[in-house]
Amino acid sequence: MTAVVPVTDAQPSQLFVSAAKLRDVLGWFPVDAPEAPGRDDPLPVFGPEDVPFEVRGEVLLADGHTRAVAAVLTGADALHVERVPAADRREFSLDVYETCVDWCVDAGVTDPRDLVGRVVSAETHEREWVERCRAIE
Repeated sequence: MTAVVPVTDAQPSQLFVSAAKLRDVLGWFPVDAPEAPGRDDPLPVFGPEDVPFEVRGEVLLADGHTRAVAAVLTGADALHVERVPAADRREFSLDVYETCVDWCVDAGVTDPRDLVGRVVSAETHEREWVERCRAIE
């Protein structure tokens, strides 16, 4: 079921956003209707009760960080989200998410607005984020 949560209640699980990906998302994102981000394609999230570690905020972004940043850039103050179904949660390594959330909190990334200043080149994103995450898997 889709819900609407304030942007400030969505805890990111990644430290950086790729500028190339953000550019692509902004090409189709409903920039003239920022109140609608995720309405047709809600951002996948975990609720605090879904994870065995502390989550600041109402939800933990499982994915969709680039769309969340696009929403922030267009003035949205809420996001359409949908909890990852219990049957699909086994596809996610919650140990990896816990480490990633710790990194985010340590870096002061506690809602999607904090990612606005963390948009980096595709190469930097790969090196500084993707490779870092692969190292803990």
